[in-house]
Amino acid sequence: LLSGRHVELYPHNEAAYRAIMRGFKQHRIGAVVQATGTGKSYLLARYIADHAKEKILVFAPNITILDEIRKAVGFSIPQVTYRTFQSLIRNREDNGLLRADHILIDEFHHFGAEIWGSALQDVIENNPCAYVLGTSATPIRPEGMIDTVDLYFEGNLFYELTLPQAWYYRILPVPILVQSAYGLDGELNRLQKRLDRSGCSIRRKEQVQKKLDVARVDFKGALGAPEVIRKFLPKDVCKLLVFCRDLTDLKQMVPEVCGWLTQAGRVIIPFEIHHTQSERTNNQILKAFQKESGKLHVLFSVNMLIEGLHVEGIDAVLFLRRTESYIVTLQQLGRCLDAGSGKQPVVLDFVNNLSGKSVYDM
Repeated sequence: LLSGRHVELYPHNEAAYRAIMRGFKQHRIGAVVQATGTGKSYLLARYIADHAKEKILVFAPNITILDEIRKAVGFSIPQVTYRTFQSLIRNREDNGLLRADHILIDEFHHFGAEIWGSALQDVIENNPCAYVLGTSATPIRPEGMIDTVDLYFEGNLFYELTLPQAWYYRILPVPILVQSAYGLDGELNRLQKRLDRSGCSIRRKEQVQKKLDVARVDFKGALGAPEVIRKFLPKDVCKLLVFCRDLTDLKQMVPEVCGWLTQAGRVIIPFEIHHTQSERTNNQILKAFQKESGKLHVLFSVNMLIEGLHVEGIDAVLFLRRTESYIVTLQQLGRCLDAGSGKQPVVLDFVNNLSGKSVYDM
């Protein structure tokens, strides 16, 4: 502690770290699965700090995640090399020179998804005595429901903390889930066109038409977006994160969502963060978003905040991005769940990503 090179962990991460130490007594390679927001960066930082005199390679999907790990470590270690997965392709001719006693892979569910997967595997094979540790919140790849712990870590799961467990043990706050039928009218219109063009019998068309008509009546009687926001978004929410499908969707939804919030009686300041802006610009926007102003700060994002970057103080999330991937859904939830604002987070699901299931089933 006096050296300033100790990384203190919360009890659940201390348990995970001890499980890693036990696991490495029996296996050279293994993985830890922990829900988004439970502090995987600090877990890796503790491992790095405790092995600071040995050569360590740290891999992650992007620089943002690597910076989070560096920040958690808190001091410079010459023996540690931080690399993105993509850099393995750009510098493939030099990968054979990478030597390590320990190889740490964050967000390992990406492992094997791209061409750099084989390059990372080459690094592991070139260091046959190195201990290999992977961390992820979502180890199951939706394509074929492949368990990446079995596929890449020999089935050696050292420790697991699922999202329901994190909620049960109050490690993460349980969110309030609000679902809305926003956008259902567009879907009903598409179904109507398909029905009009279909070649089914008149009787069958009449049966389907009745169901569509009932759905339209139910939808028109439901609360509109401003009413849902007024009723279910608490007045003390100060930071709202909005996920959009792409840049075109973001540009379209910024004025629409701002209109909903204004109609709901909220005074807002909108912010946008996306890949077409420079890293410096995005960082300046994030800093401005995190400041307190007495108004509702609304951050519109395309992908950039799904994985790796932790923005303090977010207490509500708005789903405007349709996705069939439960991995993306969990990561979006995680941006709210680990906010650290001290409030019970609110999840406004306006595209029914969580339709038909409890968040405890995720």
